[in-house]
Amino acid sequence: MKRIRVSALAERDLDSIWYRVATDSGSIDIGNGVVDSITEVFVLLAHTPEAGTKRDEIETGLRGFPAGKYIIHIGRAAHS
Repeated sequence: MKRIRVSALAERDLDSIWYRVATDSGSIDIGNGVVDSITEVFVLLAHTPEAGTKRDEIETGLRGFPAGKYIIHIGRAAHS
């Protein structure tokens, strides 16, 4: 299994998603649940790095994978 490196930008995005969901719902638990459901997909992507849709129009080698209403973008640099 490959490891996934989460970029600083992705970490900021996760923080922003958590804040927005927790604020809108009035529930820290709901914010946690949404972010947990997104980060659980990282395990799948570590096992199957070729999963998702090619997004070469954004960047060569980039793939997009859905996580609820969000899209996780994973590139070659994310694998180590």
